[in-house]
Amino acid sequence: FKRAHRGYFSPDGTKLALEDDYEVRIVETKTGKVICKLKAPTKFTSWFAFTKDWEKVAVSFFTGIGEKRPSKVKVILMETSTCKEIKTLYHREIKGTGLGLSFSGDGKKLFLVGGFLRIIDVESGKDETLYEMDSFPEGYEPMNNLLSSDGKWLVIYAARFVPPNTFPALYVMDLENGERRLLSKNDEIREFEFSRDSKLLITYG
Repeated sequence: FKRAHRGYFSPDGTKLALEDDYEVRIVETKTGKVICKLKAPTKFTSWFAFTKDWEKVAVSFFTGIGEKRPSKVKVILMETSTCKEIKTLYHREIKGTGLGLSFSGDGKKLFLVGGFLRIIDVESGKDETLYEMDSFPEGYEPMNNLLSSDGKWLVIYAARFVPPNTFPALYVMDLENGERRLLSKNDEIREFEFSRDSKLLITYG
C-alpha cells in the first residue's frame, strides 16, 4: 500500500483503513481493493477514529492555515462502508498542532484533543471542555488520546518540541473523578494501546 501514514484493521480483519495527507481509504485486506475513499479538503489530514462496530469513522482535517501552523480544524463523521459524510461534528479554531480522536465504547461520545480536551456528543454535536492546553506543563501540547474499552480511563499523549527533538509525555485521566496524573516521559513512546481488560497500557516507539 502506497502513501499510507497510518493503518487500522477492522475487528474482523477483513478491512483496512489507510490515512495519508490527502485522503482516507477503506480497502479489502485480502485483495487490496479500494472500497471507498474520502478526499481531504486540504492536504493536512490529522487523525481518525472508528466506533467499536466499525460502522462509522470520525476524521479530522486542518482547514485554516495560519502564519506558522494550521489555525482551524474540522471533524466529520462518515459511514465506513461508503465513505459518505453524515455530519460535521466540530469546526473551530485550535491552539495546538495535534488533533487526536477516540470514541467511547458505545460510540455516543467522541474525545477530541487539539490544544484542549473536549468531549463531543455525537448525536447533538454539543461539546464540553475538560482541559485547556494551559493546564499542561509549560511547552507541552496534548496531541492524541485513547479511551479504555471500559470507558474509565483516558490516556493523553502530549509533547514538547525543541527542534529537532520531541519530548513526549503520557498522562492518564480518571473519567469518574477527573483526576489526571503523569504516566511516563519516555522519549521513545510513539504509539500506545490498552489491553482488552483495560488494566494494562502497552506502549511502543
